[in-house]
Amino acid sequence: REANLKRAGERLQKDAGPGSTGKERFIEIIQPWRKRFLEDEVKQGSFKSTLRLMGMLYEDGVNRAEIKYFEGEVYRRRGKTGDEKKASDWAFVPTEPKTKKKDLRPDTEIALEIFHQALEEDGDVPPEIHRSIALIHQRHGDRELAKRSLRRYLELAPNAPDLKVIQFMLTQSS
Repeated sequence: REANLKRAGERLQKDAGPGSTGKERFIEIIQPWRKRFLEDEVKQGSFKSTLRLMGMLYEDGVNRAEIKYFEGEVYRRRGKTGDEKKASDWAFVPTEPKTKKKDLRPDTEIALEIFHQALEEDGDVPPEIHRSIALIHQRHGDRELAKRSLRRYLELAPNAPDLKVIQFMLTQSS
């Protein structure tokens, strides 16, 4: 395996040309897989390190909208309340100094803010962002906003793997 990786690296470097870092080629190769990699990263539940990674990828500048979506997912999935954050040492943005004041807003509020930032960013936002927004609105009891976001999700992903679940959710939230 090591020999295969070394040969692949040498081939990429040779193809990149003199003075090239190979970044463009790397992005080209990784891009079709990146969403799946980021989904797996978020599912790990290592919130601090995942947010650090999101910060680095955001600074890299490639499809920032997608990165913002996954950053929001970290907060949505963690779902801590302000009171839970007061009791913990983890309510800061990992890419900023620890001396910065803790953000004690509920994670779902932070996630919504980040999701809206993602929708304003350059790049492709995964359609799932609308499902995530809907889940937050539903959790907060705002059924109309939840239904609107679920409908938008299905407009963008008419063959979504969770289509039946979303259709059921739309009938239940009436």
